[in-house]
Order: sequence, then structure tokens, then C-alpha cells
Amino acid sequence: MSWKVKAVIIGTTILAFAALIFIVKYQYDLIQKQQAIKHSLVEMKKLQDGIVRSQAKYVTKGDLEDFAKNVGVNLDPIKRDVKELGADVKGISKVLAQTPGYRGKNLGSSRVIERHVSSETQSVECPDGSSVECVDQDPFGYMENTQVLNIDEPFGDGNQIPFGNAEFSAWREKPWDLRILSRQYSAVTVLSTNEEGRHFVHNKLLIGVDGKSYTVPLSNSEFVEEVPQAKFRFDPSVYLGVDAGVRANPPVHGEVVPNLQVSLFSYGKTKVNPDVTFAGVGVGYETQSEGVGLVVSPINYNVGKDLPGINNLHVGPSVSADLGGNVAIMGGVRVGL
Repeated sequence: MSWKVKAVIIGTTILAFAALIFIVKYQYDLIQKQQAIKHSLVEMKKLQDGIVRSQAKYVTKGDLEDFAKNVGVNLDPIKRDVKELGADVKGISKVLAQTPGYRGKNLGSSRVIERHVSSETQSVECPDGSSVECVDQDPFGYMENTQVLNIDEPFGDGNQIPFGNAEFSAWREKPWDLRILSRQYSAVTVLSTNEEGRHFVHNKLLIGVDGKSYTVPLSNSEFVEEVPQAKFRFDPSVYLGVDAGVRANPPVHGEVVPNLQVSLFSYGKTKVNPDVTFAGVGVGYETQSEGVGLVVSPINYNVGKDLPGINNLHVGPSVSADLGGNVAIMGGVRVGL
């Protein structure tokens, strides 16, 4: 059997094995995702100082977009904005606070401002044809009608949001009636995340009154986030790689070993794209010695994080040992599956 045929057989076997692992892993991740959605509900909880933990759960992308429509948020401008930042919309939060409203009748004045003016008089004709001057007690007709004042709350964008109204009946001892409308205050927050795990926040504030919703202009919006710190993790991950080097046992010769291995630990700011992986162990085929060997890769550096368009491309030293005790000192490149 020629070396070309062997290379084709080896390459096909490795690719088939890698494809099988990818399919199994994809199906496993899909099942885990569905299970996470099913069991992810975290109930709302009230804490001290008026703090509330939001109810939280995992949803599909379609469910997230439906939720955005239900809370009155158009995601299209947000998606365009975060695309420039290399991020995607990942979550939406809605906070709702409602005032009960109030209606009071026959209310006395809170205070009285005394008015010092001379009384106006008008001429009234007497039965005998003469006339007398008397004081006009109601020059504006307030004793005839209830006065109503609508109270609206103005905002900087020109919106006038209804707040309630006051009624004044001058002929009553307690002349005031007051109505304060029930309000719903809704704060909607859209959370986006980029590949490095950084978050971006978009906010919208609405006030609902009498079945109508008003968007309130925000004067300031601020989000602070702790800088991610690199750390060690127990993070078993599968890598497909090719190592090349020299066999240390005589007769000394070059060796190329396609291999599949599992790295047990990682170090970096994120679990998805670590800086360094450690303790890689796997199996490979020694193409020159035509045998199976154990491959150990003590440390690998992720050069992919420094290259555009490439993720999880690792390089590092390795050692291969076959069943006969022959050892090869190598270095290789690995890609995360």
C-alpha cells in the first residue's frame, strides 16, 4: 500500500471521526439547550431597600423578538447599532411599576391666600323705580358652575402626559374634588453581548395612562461593568490537531501525527475563547511509524484570538509515545471542535 493511499485513508478516517464527534456534540448541545429553556425559570424575588430580582428564563430567538414587540420595543435600530460594536441582542428586561390613582371629593383647601381688593359695585333697580348700588358677589359666575382644571405633565419632547384633574365648586364649604389617574411606569432594557463577553445596554421608558402609552425622553442612561479578569478553569474541550517532530528513539526520523485530544484546563477571560489550554491528552496515528500513539500536549497558546476571523486556533509542544515505548518530540496546531 503506497503512502498516498495511506494518507487518504488516514485523512478520511480522521475527518469521519471528527464529523461524528461534531454531530454528537451538536445534538448534545441542542438537547442541553432545550433542557435549559425548560428548567431555566428563576422567580422574581423582593429584596431589601426596594430591590427586586427580575424573573429570568432562557427563550429562543423568536420568543425574544416576540417579547420585544409585546413590550413596545423595535429591535431593528438596536441590532444595527450593536452590529457596529460586534455584538448581538441577547436579552430584554421589563420593569413595571403602577400607581393606584386617587379620587377625593369634598376636599377643603390646603391653604388660603387672602385677597385684598375693593369690592366692585353694580346698580340695581328698585320696585319704586329708584336704584341702589350693591356689591357684586360673583362677577365671574363661579357660583353657577363647577370649575374643572385638567393637569398634564409636560416633557422635553413636547409631550403632555395626563396626570389628573381638579374640580372647584365655589358654593360648597369644602369646594374641591381631585382625581389622580392611575399610571403604569415601564422601563425596558435590551442587553447585547459581543464575543469578548462585554455587554451593551439600550433603555426605553414608557408611561401608560387611560389605555394609551407615552414614550418618555431619557436625559441620561449609564451602565457600568466590571472588567473581565482572566482565570483558570476546569474546562474539558475537544481539539483536532496535527503534530510534527522527531522520533527520539533510534532509528531517529521525522514523524507526523494527526490526533484527537481533550484539553482539561484553560486560562483566559472567557470560557469560549481562552488564552491558553493545559493538560491535553489524546490519541493519534503516527504516519511514519504506522502505529497508534498516545499524544500529550502540556500547554497550548490560542493564536486565533490575535488573528482576524479565526477563533480557537492553538499551537504548542507535544509528546507522542507508541505501544512499543518509542517517543517523539513534536509541536503542533489544534482547532477546537
